[in-house]
This record gives sequence, C-alpha cells and structure tokens, in this order.
Amino acid sequence: MALIIGLVICYFLTFGKNRRDVNFFEWALYLLIDGNALSNIYTDSYAGGERPWLTLLFAILGSLLGMVVFGGMLISVLSNMLERRIENYRKGKNTYIKENHYVILGYDEIVPSIIKQICTNEDAYVLLQSSVPSEEIAEKIHSSIAQDCEKRVIIKNGHRTSVKDLEELKLNQACSIYIVGDRTKPSHDAMNIDCMEKVYAILEKNKDKGLPESITTVFEDPDTYAALQVTDLFEDIRKLKVEFIPYNFYSDWAKQMFVDTDGIRYPFIDGDGISSKSDKHVHVVIVGTSSFGVTLGIEAAKCSTFRTLTERIIERR
Repeated sequence: MALIIGLVICYFLTFGKNRRDVNFFEWALYLLIDGNALSNIYTDSYAGGERPWLTLLFAILGSLLGMVVFGGMLISVLSNMLERRIENYRKGKNTYIKENHYVILGYDEIVPSIIKQICTNEDAYVLLQSSVPSEEIAEKIHSSIAQDCEKRVIIKNGHRTSVKDLEELKLNQACSIYIVGDRTKPSHDAMNIDCMEKVYAILEKNKDKGLPESITTVFEDPDTYAALQVTDLFEDIRKLKVEFIPYNFYSDWAKQMFVDTDGIRYPFIDGDGISSKSDKHVHVVIVGTSSFGVTLGIEAAKCSTFRTLTERIIERR
C-alpha cells in the first residue's frame, strides 16, 4: 500500500507538471490494473515532446507492480482465503447457525438415530460438536443417514467440557441440547455431568436471550442419574424451567424386552400359565453383571407383579 501511494505521488510530481487535464489518481490506477497502460504512454500525445525519464521509470514500476499485485498476488490471496475457509469448515472450525437449532455434544453410536429423529422436522438443523476429527464423523454420518438429512448437519470441532467451545454453539438460542459424549471412553458419566454444569452456567448467564426446551443427557451407569437427583445441579436446572431428560442405552433396551403385548408368540411353559395364586415360581436368570445385565435385572424387578416371582442374577466370569 505504501508503494502504491508513493507511486501516485511521484507520478503526480513528474508527469503531472505538463498534463493539467489528467486525473492523476486515475492514471496511477490505470497503470496498476491495465497491462497495456505502459505502451499507451508512448503513443499518447505529450505537450512537452519526449516524456521525462522519471515519468517513464515510475510508469514502468507501476506497471510491474500492477502485474504482481493484480495479476498474481491478489488472485493468490483471494484463492488462499477461500481455501482456508473451506478447510476450516471441513474441520469444523466455522459455525453459521445462530438460533433454532439442535445441539448434540459428543459422538456415539446413538447419534445417527438422534439425528434421524430430529430431522423428521423438515426445518430442523443439527449442530454436532465433538473432539473426534470432523472428517471421521462426516464419513460415519454419511453412511448412516439419508442425504437430505445429512445436508442439515453441521459438524463443529470442540470439547464438551470447554466453556469457550460451548459458548460458540449459541446454547440459549437452541431448541434442545443432547449431551451424548462417548460411552467407550473412561469417565463418561463424570464428563457428562461436568458438561451439564457448564451448560447450566451458560444458560443461566444468558437466560435473557432465551432457553432451550430440554436437555437430554446420556448416562452409562443407571445409578448415576439416581445420584444426580440429590445434587444442587438437578434442582438448578429444574428452576430454569428446562426439561431434563436422563437417558440410559441399556435401560431403553431392557424396557423393550419387557414391554407388554397382547399377542402370545410362544406356548406357555406350564400348561395354561402361572397365575398370581399359583404355588409355582418363575425365575428370571440373568447371566453376567455388566451394565446391561444390571439394568435388565432392575427392569425385571419393576415388572414383577406376581407374589411368587423370584429373581436371581448369576455372575459367571
């Protein structure tokens, strides 16, 4: 920029002495952007006869500068800016959604199912934040959901326990927030609770800008939610009038296994079945004490309506 300004001044001091009818800024700009400007100087009429050598020198410098800046450098700069913006978008460093979106924090196997459920609303957009490389998540989503739904998913790189990363998601303007995390990583539940605390702090701080309808949090251990109910965090979220929905993957499957049905799909083991007045017992045997086994046992106990039902959970290693 300093070189261009200097060129304009020098051109004014030399060439402008004998050409009072010339707009010197236009001539300087003409030299910079037009490759034929230098040759036109020689063919243009000049009242003083031959042009001063200083005028020709600065005309040559201006023409060369224009070739560099407007012929190569400017195009290169614009091209690099566009490439960086595209690359940042692919890596999840840019975000354009500002309101009425659904936020998913973390990536797990259940995320595609959540996205499918959200995308039943044709106007819904999903902002997915994860520390997993964005390219890897994009490939998994591409193979799991329909293309029209995939177009409405924006991937943002970040960590769910980072306040700075969370503030970029416009949580107060979101419709709903899903704290998913990654169940395969250690301390999953503890990190999700830590994330909940930071999300609550952001919502409370900016509650005048709006609040989401609900916060859904995934827990690996069924006992985590029971422990959370006696904490101040549970009560604080309730006071914000934001619906809190705990979700446990194993509990959901256990409920599906013990669901009521009117249809009988297999014969009774004991004739006409065992009534509540029968002296016989039914034993539900669950082998293993994994998270799913424990959850299955708890759900079976909830479904126990007969006085004669006995449960036994047997561990085999």
